[in-house]
Amino acid sequence: MHATDQNVGRRGLSHRLALTFSCLIGVIVACAVLLNSITQIELVNERLQARSEHLRQLASELSMRFLIEGRPAELEVLFDDIGAQDDVVRIFLIDESGSMFAESGYEDDGGFLQVVDDPLAKEARQEGNLIERIVGHERHIAAPIILGGIEYGVLRIDLSKTIAEKEIFQVMRKNIIAGILFILTGLATSWMVARRMTRPLNQLTAATERAADGDLDQVIHVDTRDEFASLAASFNVMLAKLRESMRKTEVTAYRDKLVKFGNRAWISRQLPLQLETARDQNGELAVLFLDLDGFKEINDVHGHHEGDNLLAKFADRLLQTVINSGLNVYSIQDSFGRKADPFGKDVSIARRGGDEFTLVVAHTHAVALAQKIVASMKDPYETGNLSLSVTASIGIATFPQHADNVDDLIKCSDVAMYQAKAAGRNCWRLYDVDNHQDEIGRRELGSEIREGITKNQFVVFLQPQFNVLTGKVSGAEALLRWEHPTRGLVPPDNFLPIARTMGIMPDIGRLAFKQSIQIAREIQRTWSEPFTLAINVSVVELSRASYVDELVTHLEFAALPKKFIEIEITEETAMILSDDIGPRIEKLRETGVRLAIDDFGVGYSNLGRLKEMAFDTLKVDRSLTKGLGSDPGEEDLMLAIFNMASAMKAEVIAEGIETSAQLRFLEENACQFYQGYLGGKPMPVNDFMAFLEQQATVPRLAVG
Repeated sequence: MHATDQNVGRRGLSHRLALTFSCLIGVIVACAVLLNSITQIELVNERLQARSEHLRQLASELSMRFLIEGRPAELEVLFDDIGAQDDVVRIFLIDESGSMFAESGYEDDGGFLQVVDDPLAKEARQEGNLIERIVGHERHIAAPIILGGIEYGVLRIDLSKTIAEKEIFQVMRKNIIAGILFILTGLATSWMVARRMTRPLNQLTAATERAADGDLDQVIHVDTRDEFASLAASFNVMLAKLRESMRKTEVTAYRDKLVKFGNRAWISRQLPLQLETARDQNGELAVLFLDLDGFKEINDVHGHHEGDNLLAKFADRLLQTVINSGLNVYSIQDSFGRKADPFGKDVSIARRGGDEFTLVVAHTHAVALAQKIVASMKDPYETGNLSLSVTASIGIATFPQHADNVDDLIKCSDVAMYQAKAAGRNCWRLYDVDNHQDEIGRRELGSEIREGITKNQFVVFLQPQFNVLTGKVSGAEALLRWEHPTRGLVPPDNFLPIARTMGIMPDIGRLAFKQSIQIAREIQRTWSEPFTLAINVSVVELSRASYVDELVTHLEFAALPKKFIEIEITEETAMILSDDIGPRIEKLRETGVRLAIDDFGVGYSNLGRLKEMAFDTLKVDRSLTKGLGSDPGEEDLMLAIFNMASAMKAEVIAEGIETSAQLRFLEENACQFYQGYLGGKPMPVNDFMAFLEQQATVPRLAVG
């Protein structure tokens, strides 16, 4: 009886031990499976979000021109193609009046131009922003289509979540199956452990508890040559598989999807660890903030696909440059096995996003590495049939000289990078604390510029142009001004350089062009005399095919008389026209506009290039007209310009005319037109219209 009771007690202890180990192993596996599932589900949801954003942007870009030009049938075809995709339930466009403009699957059922009562579209129009809602198994998206601050309609897309939900279900199923297999393995192992009531039991129990707390890097050593040794080996195998699974998940989470480097999250985890080591050892390290020059223009001109190809090739060249410098690239895989040496030859590289990269390197290697990177980026990149050139601007900030924490160190290196761009780009700069406040001021003004664009604070002023012989108004130049709520009227010299640096010149130019076309239509209705309105277009704007297409659309829609609009490009722009930009100018000219060369005389003109362009007007810069009537040398130069323009069959506008002596010289030498304060200063549109009415009754301006 005693022996029987003892056996029962042993079996009860075995059961309790088996149950205990099973629960612990189950917790470990469940935690690992849950963490892995959450990570993968987040990745699936990120792809779904990216998919919806990409589809919205694509549909918005495709819809804009057809909406403006009123071509619903062609848009229907595009929507049918988009709607045929598996995850697209429905896509349709509601115009600014609330009527159905185009929809996928349209079969002439009478819905075209009928008023659509869509609450989500109304909310998007009221908010002026993208609105998303989850309705059952669908994601409903409504996004206003806005051009130049004017809303033209609302794009509505209904996406099915079924495919993503199936993918998530597959992920969960695989993880659950793997977890069950691990748990079953743990159960079998637990029963083996329960049979031996020896000292290794406590060792295994302690190891299991540590694993439950997240310590998966341990290795259990049990040298009993029995079941406990087998259990320890199985447990080590299970930990190894869990570690590998976790590391694969972390690699997926921390590696940039386009290039071979870590992402922003990875460098944000690594940099604090390296700073901590630097503090403990009283060492110094440097952060290099790298940004590609002109990458946004390449994206706009050639598309994001070519931009991604260029980024991948740039990353390969950057990696090779670091290796050729005798330095070691500290990778994501390295971060699982060893710590980075911030004072040796380890270089941590990460893509922060877009065309921005961060490098962490020993202070002693920073400047030399920056120099080699800048030098290595001079050769063009071959992507398919394209040969693209980009350079790099690099900012360097050091610890602890410039900053003693991660956020400030990144901020200082970012500022230094902008200092490099301000120095002419394609160079590197150490952080300059004295220039930091100026940079802060420029960034604040840049933010105000963006706000000013959205709030329509930019307005067009008009400066009249005159016929030299008759004294009558012959045209005007559209000049942009910024009506700032606190700074007052801001001239373009104060905000255009910052707008160019920020890459928002096309946004400002688009707004100015649209206002100018509206002004032109008003002048054309009220002024019967010959008139030309000159509008400035920069090389940055001309480099974007989509921007030129917008201008063409506005010109065709305005239906102005031929030669009423004159496009002005600077002499410098005319000399650097690329093979892409030349045809775009011709495309503008096909709409009936004139072409003028502005600021002539301040650059280095190639007369052959000017002749090929067949421009209509040559605008002589004020620096060449200020001495007319008093400087014989300047007058001889002006006569040569008149003769050259005559040979090229182009009209001449002399800028900066402020005195009667200057005007008398123009009259005596048959110059056709002039512009300057003598005739009139830049003025608001209403004042200019009143000026035109007054000019209709005022005799010619007397000279002499």
